[in-house]
Amino acid sequence: MQGTPRTTAFALTVPAVFVLSMTALSAQSTSTPDVAMNTSNMKWQPGPPNLPAGTQIIVLQGDPSKAGGIATIRLKFPAGAVIAPHKHSTDEAATVISGRFHVAPGDTLDPSKGTTLMAGGYTTLMAGHHHFAWVDGVTVVQFTGAGPLDIEYLNPADDPSQHK
Repeated sequence: MQGTPRTTAFALTVPAVFVLSMTALSAQSTSTPDVAMNTSNMKWQPGPPNLPAGTQIIVLQGDPSKAGGIATIRLKFPAGAVIAPHKHSTDEAATVISGRFHVAPGDTLDPSKGTTLMAGGYTTLMAGHHHFAWVDGVTVVQFTGAGPLDIEYLNPADDPSQHK
């Protein structure tokens, strides 16, 4: 990555936007506990507004907007996407499907602290843990956790949904 990722100033944090956006998308997920699908059956949808512009989502299992159940989603981040310092209300496990996903702990964006995960790489993102992420090229990451799968930016001005 060259230089420091550019972040845009935003007005307010609305972590619920991610959860509410996921409610509409959950209709494509299954209500049965067993799921088997090939990539040809996976349909990308526009991502939640509180993620970088151009992000796409697939809900593979469960309802990521609801508490209690397990949910699995895939996010396709566009080249150069930056997810400013944030936290989640539940633990999440992330597996890189394709591309390069950089993740680092901290309250401020500092790429020198990052770990680069390649396809097949894995990380856990613990509830309440402050971290940030970015990608170089188009990158697909699968997230699994107990719902709700959400994001709360540490600086409300970093929430992309405030500028859409």
